[in-house]
Amino acid sequence: MTQTELDRAVANVTGESPRTVSRLGFTIADPDIVDFDPEPDDTPPQYLDWEQMHEEQSRSARGDIPWPAEPREAPVFL
Repeated sequence: MTQTELDRAVANVTGESPRTVSRLGFTIADPDIVDFDPEPDDTPPQYLDWEQMHEEQSRSARGDIPWPAEPREAPVFL
């Protein structure tokens, strides 16, 4: 697929003109390039490891480590 064909296809779907689509810079992503991100996000992944938390609570209850264990970054809910 050429860039012109891509611009026309996106224009047909969105209702924009091919010229507008061309200015917006649509490109075909290469699945072999896994590190490509036009808007990189350096925020570390936000998650809670329930198994690790349960293990830390169990060890804390036995007196092995103080509770809470090392503080973690709070999850961000948008």
